[in-house]
Amino acid sequence: MRRYRRYRLAITLICATLFLPSAWAGTSPPPLDSFSQERTTGHPLQRYFLYPPRQVGPVSPEGLPLILILPGGHGDERYRGLVTGIVRFSLPHDTVVAQPIAFKWTEEQRLVWPTTYVRPEGMGFKTNDFIAAVIADVREQFPIDPKRVFLMGFSSSGGAVTEAAITLDVVSGAFIQASVFKPRYLPDLAGADGKRFFLFHSPTDKVVPIEHSIRARRLLTENGGYVVLETYAGGHTGHWPDDRYWVMRRAALWLEGGPLLPRTAGDESTTQ
Repeated sequence: MRRYRRYRLAITLICATLFLPSAWAGTSPPPLDSFSQERTTGHPLQRYFLYPPRQVGPVSPEGLPLILILPGGHGDERYRGLVTGIVRFSLPHDTVVAQPIAFKWTEEQRLVWPTTYVRPEGMGFKTNDFIAAVIADVREQFPIDPKRVFLMGFSSSGGAVTEAAITLDVVSGAFIQASVFKPRYLPDLAGADGKRFFLFHSPTDKVVPIEHSIRARRLLTENGGYVVLETYAGGHTGHWPDDRYWVMRRAALWLEGGPLLPRTAGDESTTQ
């Protein structure tokens, strides 16, 4: 059953590249959709936006895929346009998406997504707990496949996403762009065993050097993880490549255990 689903998804994506190339090559952010809904978990400060599946046929016995997208920057509502673009152009129509909203505990707080070892004073909960609570709340709304729960992190959220991916059993993998990777601030990397990590980083990034992702690839692989590192030109996250949605589309397929499709037709040179 899972092999059939992977092949079906791969065929769908290949057909999409033939008939809808502009959808992934566009440079303008898509307009904000109105189909998302704001929710909270059992904690009133754990707010998130829920994007229901856009189209659902017969649901497989395993359930639907779920992806949590933690924006970079300030991690707040301003990044709903980014999430909407990913939902529209990068994910299968049966995917459930949740966007947690970072909470600022103090005015002086600089860390957007607190972790176990890096936290602001007065923090009420760490991002790990927030992610787990969102997953539990979404599971009450939709039948979620426990083997297809993934995370996406960008810059400031990457550290928290990495921690959650290696500590939460329900999370099977993560897409992480332009993020720091400091093992001394992470739990035991043995939690990466059997999980998938798609890293996306620019060699010219002056804010977060690509050496962080190179280190992440090496250490996560040494601890049993499956890791892909792809690059793009243009620096940090504010200068995304034109094919960014196609890259994340490919990443979503690969995270599910499907094939890693070529970045461009007949060219896989961008994969390190």
